[in-house]
Amino acid sequence: MNISKQHKEFKLRGNKVDSNHYEDLKPSQIDSFLNNAAIFIVEHYGEFREFGKTQFSKDLFGTMLVMFPDQPALSPSDSQGQQYEYNLSNLKYDYAHLDRAYVQCGNLVVPVSLFKGDEQHKLNDAFQKPSFLWKRLPAKIGKSSIGNHASLYIYSDVDLNNKDLKVEYVRQPKPVFFGNYDSIEYIDCQKRQLLFPTEDCNTYYKKTDSPVNSDLPESIHGLQVDIAVWLFTGKSENQFLNSFITNKLSNLPG
Repeated sequence: MNISKQHKEFKLRGNKVDSNHYEDLKPSQIDSFLNNAAIFIVEHYGEFREFGKTQFSKDLFGTMLVMFPDQPALSPSDSQGQQYEYNLSNLKYDYAHLDRAYVQCGNLVVPVSLFKGDEQHKLNDAFQKPSFLWKRLPAKIGKSSIGNHASLYIYSDVDLNNKDLKVEYVRQPKPVFFGNYDSIEYIDCQKRQLLFPTEDCNTYYKKTDSPVNSDLPESIHGLQVDIAVWLFTGKSENQFLNSFITNKLSNLPG
């Protein structure tokens, strides 16, 4: 459904779960709720099991899952001993979640497996430490050594500088835009131009830009609206969604 239809559905569903009327919400406000809903969906990638069937995650996020050759192979941005850093800010699209990664050397494909911070001992364990021959490449995601970004750190017993790393990942959704208004980012950019005239404000949505539809798969545009309504009203006519979010909130630490 296009952005105009999502706005209409937002108002209709919002009125169903609350006696108040939200038809006077500004388009920029509804866009904000829809964008936050898209982020919520991506953050809980693969968890909406009851909505889908076999291969749910891959099918549901088919338009969001970036693979080779759309995403070119990566080379290390830095290396220290057996540790090889791949800066995720170098990806073609904005990174959200890692689906899988592997190093390909001719016909040999060696998968990368993530370990948690408390599993550092695996790097020294004879049966779990890095071994290209036995197809073991442990890795973790952490802050980049350069800039405020995330990097994938892979541990290998062979030199990876001349080998291709192929990454499959879920990208961040592109923000929707109803049109006919200047975004907050654009307005702020215009103000900053007084000090930094070289900044290009046209990278942000402005009144003269055409509408931008959600780039989530169309099959979950309705779910995106349901979540947007929940974020605004605290409830939804979608009972599974109510249960799912309530369970998520109840399991938050602290």
